[in-house]
Amino acid sequence: MKGDAVEAAEQAGVSPAAQGVSPPAKYYLTEYEIRWHTAIFLIAMVIAGLALALFVAKVSAVWPLYKERELLLVVLLAGIVGGLIHSATSFTTFAGNRELVRSWLPWFYLRAAVGMLLAAVVYLAIRAEIFGAIDLTKRVGLFRVVFLCAISGLFSKQVTDKLSDLVSSLFALANPPKRADALQHTQTGDGGVPAGLEAKEFAELIRSIQERLIQLGHLNALKNGKPAADGILEDETRAAIERFFVAAGVSPADRAAAMGPESAPDYWTSLLRRLEETK
Repeated sequence: MKGDAVEAAEQAGVSPAAQGVSPPAKYYLTEYEIRWHTAIFLIAMVIAGLALALFVAKVSAVWPLYKERELLLVVLLAGIVGGLIHSATSFTTFAGNRELVRSWLPWFYLRAAVGMLLAAVVYLAIRAEIFGAIDLTKRVGLFRVVFLCAISGLFSKQVTDKLSDLVSSLFALANPPKRADALQHTQTGDGGVPAGLEAKEFAELIRSIQERLIQLGHLNALKNGKPAADGILEDETRAAIERFFVAAGVSPADRAAAMGPESAPDYWTSLLRRLEETK
């Protein structure tokens, strides 16, 4: 159960960290639970993969004499497969590093549904030729549509950012309203900026960490040498941080004892210092 102070802070609409109250303890999955969830992911991926292959083969065999509902089904399956790949990759990364927290399980399982719905949105954009014309009279058009919808589930963050830019350009406001309770922080894996740091300062700190992780070979970079989520703390960056600590031989317990929790303002500066000191 949560402590009374934590529960009171949440009921007041204020985060426990902002009130100086210790957040509730993290509950990690046991080896037994990890094996069960791994089996579920494996079964789901096999079923979704086989279903996608079956329907792609069926639709491509009669191309271009296809039915719209069959193509839409292929699109949804592609989004599910992409979401499952994303989810399974994150799951195995955290499980392998023994950092898999039980409260993140809904996120892992909902990735498939998010990928499916995002694929449907991308499909509508494709049919509207927002991303350029695709010749659906040729079989290559089918594979291009399936590929775009699959990667929309796999790289949902980048796709939603692209759609966000599209919406911003289509519905740009001359004078955007200032809402009283608008979020003022950079998106992170656990939902906020550490107390004592400004959003811009935190983004610059994460950007420096990402650049150093790229130099050390723990984080992939785009062609311009920058990370995919520049200045944003997300799963890919977290996984790279975990790889760095594993390579350095630092256990989660030793890290927590030396650097404290991630919510501490000096945690990220301490991490950057460690990265810079690593040859």
